Amino acid sequence: MKRVLIIISMFFMLVGCNVLTNLKQNNSVLKNLPSKVTINEGEYIDLIKLTLPDDVKEEELTYKISTSVVDTTSLEGGEHKIVYTVTDEDGVIKTKEIIINVRSLFDRLNHLLQHDSLTVDDYLEATKLMFELEGANIPEDDNFGDLLHQFHILYSESFIIYDDELDLNILNKDLFYEDEDFLFLNEDKEVIIKYKNLSKKDVIIPDGVKVIGFEAFCQTDIESVVIPSSMETIESNAFRLTSLSSVYLPENVKKIGIEAFDYHNLNDLSVSLDNQYYTVKNNGLLSKDGKIFYRLSGKHNDYSIPVGVTVIARKAFSNKHNYDQLSHLGSVHIPDGVVVIGEEAFEYNSLINLTIPDSTKAIGRAAFYSNNLIELTIPNNVVEIWPYAFWENDINELTTGTGVKIIENHAFGANDLTTITIPEGVVEIKNAAFCSNPTTTVFLSSTVTSIGIESFNYAAISNFQINENNHHIKVQNNGILSYDGTVYYTYIGKQNKYDIPQGVVVIGFKAFSCANLSEVTIPDTVTTIEKYAFYQNQLRDITIPENVTEIEEGAFLSNQFYNITILGDEKRFNDQWSLIGFPNRLLP
Repeated sequence: MKRVLIIISMFFMLVGCNVLTNLKQNNSVLKNLPSKVTINEGEYIDLIKLTLPDDVKEEELTYKISTSVVDTTSLEGGEHKIVYTVTDEDGVIKTKEIIINVRSLFDRLNHLLQHDSLTVDDYLEATKLMFELEGANIPEDDNFGDLLHQFHILYSESFIIYDDELDLNILNKDLFYEDEDFLFLNEDKEVIIKYKNLSKKDVIIPDGVKVIGFEAFCQTDIESVVIPSSMETIESNAFRLTSLSSVYLPENVKKIGIEAFDYHNLNDLSVSLDNQYYTVKNNGLLSKDGKIFYRLSGKHNDYSIPVGVTVIARKAFSNKHNYDQLSHLGSVHIPDGVVVIGEEAFEYNSLINLTIPDSTKAIGRAAFYSNNLIELTIPNNVVEIWPYAFWENDINELTTGTGVKIIENHAFGANDLTTITIPEGVVEIKNAAFCSNPTTTVFLSSTVTSIGIESFNYAAISNFQINENNHHIKVQNNGILSYDGTVYYTYIGKQNKYDIPQGVVVIGFKAFSCANLSEVTIPDTVTTIEKYAFYQNQLRDITIPENVTEIEEGAFLSNQFYNITILGDEKRFNDQWSLIGFPNRLLP
């Protein structure tokens, strides 16, 4: 009997120890997390690894870690709350929030402008920003425009002088160091910023050089290059627009920028076996552990991504600046195990068919931008579809899984969808998510709570239905309204004359924008008309009810008014009359 009791006691001790161990693991994992992490916009970091010591691998864990954001490459500039959830084998759950600070172009430019002049140490950062600005969508922000102008002045005054003899702007060589072949950033010649000797097509980079700067060899006729073992960083565009067909990366290279080479021309890309950061497999540049696929080299119409890859990095298969159709992908096999398809990963290819594996959780911003996809199925595990992910394809049949909560801006725009069915689970459809499709029929599930402006091509829609169990929004009198009828979101009708339903209190942002209305009746229940609500119509007469106390900027801009009647205090909008969009000649 004693022996039985001892065995039982030992069992409970072991179980108790296991629970305590898991709890300790949970607490220690969250304790390891920094409170704030800063990255540059477009940068990928493995959020799970932030919780782990260097000698611990995720697959060895006895507990599960999940994060509220999977793909960091698609995060916009600003601060983002990331929620970590740790669950042990016994179902004990711990959570913690950290902040990911994403440094936008604005932030990085502003940081450099804190100096009166740029130092040579700022040069690499400045040229990286120049590269990113080339393809950037400049924000519609006067402050950004002013900042950009100031940055260009500072950059020019710091590094560029005008040469009267050559009649052009050149680098101020007094700030740099040079020899017969290269212009260096500093006197110890560790950073090459420009290749000078354009007559040499076979280049040997001197031992001791650690960095090849942005566009250092770009648009030169070099045919071969020997990179020394001292090399650590090859910046973006370093060897673009050259005739390199073979590159060997030595053991100390640990950072390679976006579009560092014309990868489609590289028939032979190899990496030292002693390199601890990169490897080459099946013509792909991968992280040493084989989990991150950085870039495909060579010309391929069909390609299979190596098994073991979990992250397809930003621009891994991009052909944005490559017009050689022979190197555009017609098909790709993405293996099971891939979790993240990063920003712009497959943009500007010729993909027709695509199977996204069940393991995938995130599809990045513009990941499949401008391809030829026809049918698409989004697996249930996908929780993130970022803006422009499938913009400008030929998709006519779409099946969306149950994991997606938000359909982001322009995600499926410019396709061939005639029928769109939003499944259960989707909570929010953001602005222009399905714009520029020939859609005639839309079915929304019961879980959808909001629809952004211009989410669908409303002019073509003849059948717009919302699940009867949806208690967030409804269709009434050819409009999408809040369920209680107080907020008017979007007009989906085609009539030129329209009566807004009684009970509406707020006419929302762009609710009737570009609706071709010639007459509209606003009920006396309305108190607020938001920005651009009636922008660009054919309205000639309008009566504003007495209860309307707020009309926002541009609400009636671009119409053809001959008469405006303001009930109640007819002068209550005089101070913002032209801002609203009313012609001054009709001012009371």
